[in-house]
Amino acid sequence: MVPKALLTVVLLILLSITPGFSSTEARSSSSLMNREAGLQESHVIEGVPYVAQTEVNYCPYACETMVFNYMGLNTSIDELLFYSGAGYRHLYRPDQRLPHVDLWGRFGFMQSLFGVTEQEWMTQDHNLSDDERWSQFYTHVKENITRDTPVITMVDPFSLPSLRTQFKCSDFIWKIMFAPGHHVIVVVGYNDTNQSICYNDPNAGFYGDGRLGTYAWMPLSMFRQAHERVGVYFVISYVQTGTPLSKRDAFDVVFRSNIENLSGGSSGSGLYHGINASEQMELDFSPGANQSQETSRLYKTYGGTGLNYTVDLVIHWLLTHLDPTHPNIYDMIVAGKQDPFDEIAAAKKHVAQFLATCMVYPGLCKNQSVLLHSESEQWHNLSTYYGIFVRKGLFLSNLRAVHVMNAMQQLMSDIIPLEQALITQI
Repeated sequence: MVPKALLTVVLLILLSITPGFSSTEARSSSSLMNREAGLQESHVIEGVPYVAQTEVNYCPYACETMVFNYMGLNTSIDELLFYSGAGYRHLYRPDQRLPHVDLWGRFGFMQSLFGVTEQEWMTQDHNLSDDERWSQFYTHVKENITRDTPVITMVDPFSLPSLRTQFKCSDFIWKIMFAPGHHVIVVVGYNDTNQSICYNDPNAGFYGDGRLGTYAWMPLSMFRQAHERVGVYFVISYVQTGTPLSKRDAFDVVFRSNIENLSGGSSGSGLYHGINASEQMELDFSPGANQSQETSRLYKTYGGTGLNYTVDLVIHWLLTHLDPTHPNIYDMIVAGKQDPFDEIAAAKKHVAQFLATCMVYPGLCKNQSVLLHSESEQWHNLSTYYGIFVRKGLFLSNLRAVHVMNAMQQLMSDIIPLEQALITQI
């Protein structure tokens, strides 16, 4: 699913730079009818390869991978993560005492390596009725599909049959268990004769069976509902506007940039970057000058009364007895949970996987892969300790909290030399 930070960025971009319809054109039914008249009754783009997302929030990377591979650009989620700087870019806010993985800041840079330009479209006239907004959006989708251009759009993932059919639950259970989420899919076809839409859903393979999300069909009414639950109608497509860099040239550009990012720094907004973020975290986990006490206090408040953890246990017990088969809906809940430490661990793991098979500079890539893999394991261990605060919350004893903080400080002390080694290999 799409994280809220990325959703905000996308919406700001769309609202600021995307050319939309004038209100006159938007209200002109004849304009839409003329455009509709030139469209086929149905059309399906052939050959858009399915790619399952590999983490709960990697649907944008999976969708870009599908579209780029359809365009003949030969890439993977892990390569796109490397190009975006994931694994080398993390931030830290001392006021929150939490790190943040920076996954979304370099999409434009990443696309430029492939000679690709992103085209965004969105209904902008807020005075339009729901039917008018839907008509504009659906016509725009069909215009792209008719030109054999797959489009990425945002939907509520829990409204999609590609996900629902894997978890045999009633509509009532879906509604009480899941609020509308933000997720992106690739639309590859439509059929106005039987009022249906064809799409690739990267979520299907992440939670279970990718075949259910490969060239899957759903009623047009369900597709519309999935958009209405999100409240946003936008379309993203890609155009080849330049020559892609060779794999070697792209690697050279990206690797230098990644090392510069990992080398760190700080910003006026109080954010620390890269290795400087890690060094500040180690300081805030240490017992000196009451740093760890403040970190411990904040982490306890994030856990609160521990009620969420108790509710999870109750849900787990109920669903295990009501639906002992797997995957069940609790498996989806667990798979969808990731804290900031584990998000960093996941990014480093996937970039390590890419570098392990990258043959541009075999020796350098292998060494970077080994270091990133080791660092990923340490961030995952940090996640485990942070989870103690989240589960116990305010009921975690001070003695136990001190022990956990000491363990987290030691892990940060182990991470910093790994990052130093990554930097010195340039």
